[in-house]
Amino acid sequence: MSLLPETLAFGETPLTLIDRQGEPWLTAMDLGRALGYAHKGGDQTEEPFTSVNYSRPILNIYDRHADEFTDQMTALVDMETPGGRQKVRIFSPRGCSTEAAGVGAGLSGWPHCGHFRKF
Repeated sequence: MSLLPETLAFGETPLTLIDRQGEPWLTAMDLGRALGYAHKGGDQTEEPFTSVNYSRPILNIYDRHADEFTDQMTALVDMETPGGRQKVRIFSPRGCSTEAAGVGAGLSGWPHCGHFRKF
């Protein structure tokens, strides 16, 4: 039985915690939501956008810097999603901090990154 709460809030953003050997991990989707980093899906010239994908920008950063992450920082796991069972990238607290640093370095003035690293 996990001693971790199922969810945690970063400001107004609820995050679902994944208990991985007693350590809280986050999905790329939740990490992207926490950082306010979204990729608008569909035709971006029309309002409203058809969908928002919070994990794609996080996964893009991971793909560019995969050599900086260890197995203790990220993993690809099978999880139930709204689209069925899928492989989902998750990040440990250290992995989340590394992602937040990558986002902050890539986007000047990105306000949530510093707050998230302290969180």
